[in-house]
Amino acid sequence: MEILSPAWRTDLAMLRLAGSEVEMHPTHVVVRTPEMPTYHWGNFLLLRRVPLRRDLPGVLDLVARSLPGRDHLALGFDDPESGSSVLSALAQARFAVTADLVLTAQRLTPVAPGPHAPRITRVVSDEDWAQKVALDLACDGGDGSEAHETFASRRAGVQRRLSEAGDAAWFGAWEGSRMLASVGVIGTGEATARIRRAAVHPEARGRGLAAGLVLAAADHAHDAHGAEQLVTVCDPHDPITRLYKKLGLAPAGRQLQAEKHVRPATTTDLLRTPATR
Repeated sequence: MEILSPAWRTDLAMLRLAGSEVEMHPTHVVVRTPEMPTYHWGNFLLLRRVPLRRDLPGVLDLVARSLPGRDHLALGFDDPESGSSVLSALAQARFAVTADLVLTAQRLTPVAPGPHAPRITRVVSDEDWAQKVALDLACDGGDGSEAHETFASRRAGVQRRLSEAGDAAWFGAWEGSRMLASVGVIGTGEATARIRRAAVHPEARGRGLAAGLVLAAADHAHDAHGAEQLVTVCDPHDPITRLYKKLGLAPAGRQLQAEKHVRPATTTDLLRTPATR
C-alpha cells in the first residue's frame, strides 16, 4: 500500500527504527512491536480509508487474524484529506476516534525568547533520561500504576537507544536541576524528520518553554539528518498548535485514528451500538 500522509510515512519509519515489525500488504499495513505488546500505536492496522459500517466485520476479522489475542484495537487510516466526520460510524460503534492535525515545514521561523528563557540541552546522561521519564509521567495523565511507570521507562529506553545510535535526539528545557519540558526529533529518511512529543510540565505551561526546544530540534534535524521537510502531528485544539504555526509549520491534512478496549472479543460484541446494549 502506498503511504500518502507524511504523518503515517514518518510514523512507520520511526517504528521501524525502534524495532517494530512493519508488514506491508496491497490494501493495508500491519504493525507489531514485540518489545512493547501493550503499546497501542505499536500494534495496529493501517488502512487506506475509514470503513463503512457494513464493512466493519471484515476489518475486525482482519485485525483478529493479524493481531490475535489483543484486548485493544487500534486502527489508522491513511486518508489525509478527510476530516473527523468520516469517523462517525466508528464512533457509533464505541471507538474513540481522533483526527489530529498534520503540520509540515521546510524551515522554521525563529521567535524571540521570553524574558526567562530556559537552559536547553541535549538529553544524554542517566540523570537526564530519568528526568525525562518523570516529566513524561507528569504530562501523560496516567493512573500512577506500576504498569504505567514501566511503560514510560521502556519508551524512554527506546528513545535513548535511537538517540545514542544517531537516529534521533531529545532536548530538555531546565530550571535549575529540574527538566520542565522536552522535545524529540527523529530522522526518518528521504530528507525528512519528525518532531516528537513537545511535553511541558503542567506546572510550567504558558511560560514559552517549548519554542526554543522546537527550534533546537529543527536545527538538529537540518544539521544531523539533512532534513528538508519537518513533520509533526498535534491535537488541533492543543495550545502547542498555535506555537507550531507561529514557527512556520503549515497544515498538511489530518491523521485519522480509532481505538477501542475490548475483551478478546467476538465481532458481534465489537459492533454493538449504544442502542442495542
